[in-house]
Parts: sequence; structure tokens; C-alpha cells
Amino acid sequence: MTGPIRSFALRLLPALALWGLAAAPAAAQTLQLRDGRVLVGEVVDANSEGLSFRRLDNGGLLELSWDDLSVLFAERIRRQEGLVVEDDSLVTVQADVIKFLVGGITEEVSGVITEWTDTHVLLKRKSGVLPIVRNTIRDVRQREVAALEIYTTAEWYALKLAEIAPGDDPDAHVRLAEEMRRVGMYEKTIEHLEKAQELGGGRSAAQIPSMLQRAHVLAESAEERDMLSQIRALRNREEFEKATALIAEFEQRFPTSKLARELDREKQRLAAAREVFLVERMRQLWDRTVRTLADQAAKDRELSVVAARTYAEDQMVRDVFQRMAEVLEVEPREAEELWAKRLEHGHIRTTLYSYGIGSWLLGADAVVKGTKRESGPGAGGRTGSGDSAQDRELERLVRRMRELAQRGRQAAAQRRGDQGEETEEDWWRDASRDDRTSWLRAYFAEFSGRMEVMRAYATECATCNGEGNLVEIATSGQEQKRTCPLCHGTRFTRAIRVR
Repeated sequence: MTGPIRSFALRLLPALALWGLAAAPAAAQTLQLRDGRVLVGEVVDANSEGLSFRRLDNGGLLELSWDDLSVLFAERIRRQEGLVVEDDSLVTVQADVIKFLVGGITEEVSGVITEWTDTHVLLKRKSGVLPIVRNTIRDVRQREVAALEIYTTAEWYALKLAEIAPGDDPDAHVRLAEEMRRVGMYEKTIEHLEKAQELGGGRSAAQIPSMLQRAHVLAESAEERDMLSQIRALRNREEFEKATALIAEFEQRFPTSKLARELDREKQRLAAAREVFLVERMRQLWDRTVRTLADQAAKDRELSVVAARTYAEDQMVRDVFQRMAEVLEVEPREAEELWAKRLEHGHIRTTLYSYGIGSWLLGADAVVKGTKRESGPGAGGRTGSGDSAQDRELERLVRRMRELAQRGRQAAAQRRGDQGEETEEDWWRDASRDDRTSWLRAYFAEFSGRMEVMRAYATECATCNGEGNLVEIATSGQEQKRTCPLCHGTRFTRAIRVR
């Protein structure tokens, strides 16, 4: 019904009438509206939009939308009228789940391991046997998965037939019929219900006629239901393009399907699952892509430090999303939108990026920005939270790497001799490719606007111990201070933890 129900005011019947146990003949049924009112009559027709209901008291025909009904009654009638597609993912089996590497990306697949060879693991799936190279496997465990991800309907029927072995037991035939209904094998459902009826019906004798009626309703739309099951299976296997194509085929072949509401649900589930999958792939690819692009820029010895900053803030952003889009087979704009949603999909691992011995290029204030050092020379302690054992270990690792690199920088400064103080361009020109790559990665992470800095670390320069200068003895025998050739007076090196 498109508007409020008017002139059909009907006060609540006694409680028994609500469940159809009083005041109505066996063929009638009760219907509860969203506002609590109850109607008694029969469903004349139902589709994805709503239903036609003939009232028992005056014979009036009401056109109701599903939103006019209480949630409980709407679901009950939609199921009764075959407008709900059973979720075969509820029919589960214990399966082997294998995580393995493909091109540096972790993939996950489920099935039943049939054989371990010297080089491969053979995994039985619905689509056939999948060989997985053993040395790419990172984890094998067991988990409940949808039965029809592993077995065809024919294979599943054979397994359940052998398991239940109904023989001349009507209750066993009813149980087998229910198993087949749950996976969409409606002809088998009808076959075993009729066999149970022939054998007297057993404990379900009174229910078998209505069960058969529902099975026939389901069978009438079996092809549509099968397509919806295929769409669900493709979604579960993360084959999103195939699922999208099948949805388009469904809409073309069945434009007036009573299961249109179920199709809409599948569209929503598919879109959500695809988004989760793509975001996770981007998480796995992100750091590697940033490193690759930074390294490519760093090897260009003609690139100035000014141009490097400009690249990391601007063009590198576009390059990262272009690379992501190519791998994920989406448009760059969508890749950028997906990355922006990554925090909506759970915890994200943080990564430490370090400016290394090029930290001084940021300037003294920027080196300590966001750290406990920022408050002034007297501020002590670690930066960020400072309590994480992982962060402390990573800081120690960065310090060791910096100290090794420092020796080369000091040697270069000594070779320069009296040529004057080192400029930014001098440092950038002479820096190793690894130092330039590390600096570009960190600069991109902090200033591109596409990553979030969770913590910042400022560690004392290993050459001047955070003093900013070195004390030397002049030829006159007097002490004199010289700006530290490693930190250039900024006193610290900077690292950031980002996500």
C-alpha cells in the first residue's frame, strides 16, 4: 500500500486471534501491521514490492507494501510466499583454508586437501582441483565454510543421501528433503517429501502438504534462485566482475522477478564485499608501491631537492593511485576513494618511515615537530608514546642504520675540506640512492595528505649527541665549535609512524 490505511480501523483481537487460533477458519491467516493492528484474511498475491490481502470480515482487498507490515510478519509471509532466497552459506562444512603468496600478495582459498606431493598441495574445490605450490604456502588451518563453495549440488546430494540413508523411514525422507531445500535442490525436495507422504508421513504427516506447497512455489523460480546463489558464491570467492555480470544478466532475463528485493540485497552485499577486498589489497600494496616510486625518482641524479619535494607532494600521489588502479583494475579516482575509506574497515598496521641522515633538510623546527623535543632544548624523554617495545626496537634499528650511513657522510665532508658549508643541493646530489629513497618515502608519507602520522620520533644525532655542533681544537690550541656535518645543527634525526 502506498499510503496509510484509512477507514479499515480494526482493534486488536484477543491474543489467540493473533496467531490464527481463534475467530478464523483454518484457511485464514492473521497479519500484523507496523502500527500494531491485526487483520485476518488471506494473501492473494505477493511480489518484491508487497502483497494483496483479502480481508475475512468484509471481503475487501488491500494492497500493502512490506513496510506496512511488522518486521516479523513481513519476513514470515515473504518466506511463505517464496520471496526469500535461502542463504546456502548457512549450510557449512569443515574445510581446509590455505593462505599462500601470489606475486607478493597473500591469497586465501578454501577446499578439501586431497593430496600433498613433493611440490604441490592439491585442493578439491567446486570448480575442480587446485594445485598450490608448497613453498608459497604460509598457513593451513580448518574453518567452517559454505558447503557449495566446495561441492556441486549433485555431489552434496550424494553425500547427504549416503549420510541419511532414508530407506523406508518417512522422517528421514523429510530430513533429506529439508537438506535439499536449503541448497536450492527443489526437485529433490519435492521427490523426498512425496516419498515421505507415501510412507505415511511419520511425525511430519500434518506438515507435509504445506511443505510440498512451498517447495512447488520455490521450484517455480528455481532458475532465478540458482542465479542468485551463483552470485553469492562468486561474491564469496571474490570474483566480483563475474558476479556483476551475472547480476546484469539476471536483470535482463527477469525484469519483473518477484525476487527483485533479494537481488537488491545481493547488489548491496556485493558492493560491500568488493570494497572490503579492494581496500585490503591496497593495504598490502601501499608501502611497496610508495617505495618503488620513491626509488625510481631517487635514481634520477638530475632531480634536485626542490623538485623532489614537489614530486612527493603532488605528482607522486597521482602515480601511486595510478599504479594501484592498474593492479586492482579500477579507475584511479576509485582507488583514491577506496584508500580514503581504509579506516572504516578496521585496524590498520602502522609503518615506520625515516628521513635518516637527510632529516636536516626539513629544518630544525620540522625535525622535532609533534615530538616531545618540540617543547625546547630542556625537554627530555622519548617522542610519541615512547612506551611501545616495538617502537623502541624500531628506533634502535633506525639508529644503527643511521650510524653506518653517518660514516660515509663524515668522510664526504672531510673530502670537501674548505669548499664551504654543505648546501641542501650538495647533500642531495651526493646522497646514496637508498638515502634519497628513504627521504622521499618519509616526505611523501608526511606531506602528501594521503597518510596519517600517528607518532613522530626525534633521536639525537649520533655524531654530536644532540648538541648540534662539535668542539674542535684549533691550530692555536683554542677550542672552537663547528656545526655538526651530519645534522647541520638541527641536533636530531626524524622518523614517523604512519598509517
